[in-house]
Amino acid sequence: MKILPIKHFSALKTAILSSLIFFVLLLNSTYIQGQTGVEAINSKIQNSSQVETDGIKPEAKTEPNTLPFTLQLTHIKQFMQSTQLVFKLTNHDADMLNHFWIYVSLLDQSKGFLYREQPVLFTGIRKGGSQSIELLCESIGVDEVGYIILKPELLEIDRQEIPFETKKVELVQPGESNAKMVFNTLFK
Repeated sequence: MKILPIKHFSALKTAILSSLIFFVLLLNSTYIQGQTGVEAINSKIQNSSQVETDGIKPEAKTEPNTLPFTLQLTHIKQFMQSTQLVFKLTNHDADMLNHFWIYVSLLDQSKGFLYREQPVLFTGIRKGGSQSIELLCESIGVDEVGYIILKPELLEIDRQEIPFETKKVELVQPGESNAKMVFNTLFK
């Protein structure tokens, strides 16, 4: 058996290291290209102006809204022995609205207690998107409701909790009822 000189092992070692470095560089560049492709797809999704949220398409506006959010009471009606309220929140902001959490309570015409606070949480609404939530208040007649009091709890945009400024929310009053919707900070 013939023993190879040390210089042959050195060349083999260099060849293996070179191949390994080439393989790592190739793998790394492929991973970076794949990462860039995923980021491009995500940015296209985020930049889309017509986004559906829970199957609800954003409505076309004739005039641009200057406030970041619109909270509309789309329905207030009698449902059996209860009052049914349907709220619709539209996000006009440039960022993703992660959480918009308020409490809703009802008062009668003379500002007396009518129904306890109920949590209402809107989540995951992209720019231009809307989401609707139904609230059912048992044993209350729709004609008894005088005030719909909104108590702000949490506002989270782009995974950052920010102060809930009620002046950034446009309230659209119900047209089919005499009830007035107002934030508790503005209620007297």
